[in-house]
Amino acid sequence: MNIHSLRFENFRNYPRMEVDLESPIVVLSGPNGAGKTNFLEAISFLSPGRGLRFLSASGINVRNNEGWSVWANLSFAGEPYTLSTGIPSGKTHRVFFLDGEPLNSSEKASLFFTCLWTTPHMERLFSSGASARRKFLDSLILAEQRTYSRELLSLERMLTSRNKILAETPSELAWLEGVEDSIARHTVSISAIRKNFLERIKIYLNIFTNMPLLNLGVNCWVAEQLENYSALEVEDMLREKLSLSRQRDQELKKTSWGAHKTDFIVFYGNKAQSADMCSSGEQKMILLTLILAQAENLKRRTGMIPTLLLDEPLVHLDTRNKNIFLKNIQDLNLPTFLTGTDHIDFSELKESADFLSINSGEISFK
Repeated sequence: MNIHSLRFENFRNYPRMEVDLESPIVVLSGPNGAGKTNFLEAISFLSPGRGLRFLSASGINVRNNEGWSVWANLSFAGEPYTLSTGIPSGKTHRVFFLDGEPLNSSEKASLFFTCLWTTPHMERLFSSGASARRKFLDSLILAEQRTYSRELLSLERMLTSRNKILAETPSELAWLEGVEDSIARHTVSISAIRKNFLERIKIYLNIFTNMPLLNLGVNCWVAEQLENYSALEVEDMLREKLSLSRQRDQELKKTSWGAHKTDFIVFYGNKAQSADMCSSGEQKMILLTLILAQAENLKRRTGMIPTLLLDEPLVHLDTRNKNIFLKNIQDLNLPTFLTGTDHIDFSELKESADFLSINSGEISFK
């Protein structure tokens, strides 16, 4: 897939922006607050979901309540098409259009555009709590399997229902057992999907020149049981644990067993230590390696060509690691947008990238 041009209307600090692109790799440079992250966020909304800032589409700061839109002229295997999204003036819900015709579901948009991203906020991923790492793992899976979101949302609803029943009507045993049955089924399904994904992505983890060698896993009781028992057997085991933990969970006001308790574990093979014990620069390289590996997995396994949105990817990297990373980006040759305050930092890409300068929402070529 190639991105030939982009147009934003009424999107954050871009009242109207249009740019034609020549190269698959684009470097966006400019001072803090110029609109570089806004540029990436606009592109991220071409894919279903809440964008790289994880905000609902209605949470975008729009000008004069006129709505907003993002357009991209794309091609795949030589066939051109236009994909657009936004909230029309006077409406509250985001819509997608393919060649000017509305798509009847956001999931269909993922057939024509998918993206992966990193942001400065994610630099604390490995030193944060399990929730952040679990959400990151799920975001990688969602890039190739949009229907996975249904499992996650269904589990979230059932967990909320169970907590409410335990707090308000714990004697409603039939209702409680039905909810726990759903939690068990969704948890086993989600755990199996995560487990299978990690097995697939391992193939591509260590193919990049001089990037970190990684080992991945999950800290998850259900995933451990799936190594030795069938899915149906694990569901039964989990139902029993949920039943036995009702009194404790009622006191804690939360559910102690389920896929929502999983932690994503990353082990840095170069130094034989967990990612949370690595330096800031090493953690950044680990994060970038995971994104590159999933990009390669998508390309080879599904035929999808993901767009990479990398916000400040060179921060915390020394000169050697900057050059290693940029060389791998060059070799991967996927649609890639990288941001930084100084375009000189990306000089390794001078022969293969478009260089754009951004200042207060104004775009110019370097």
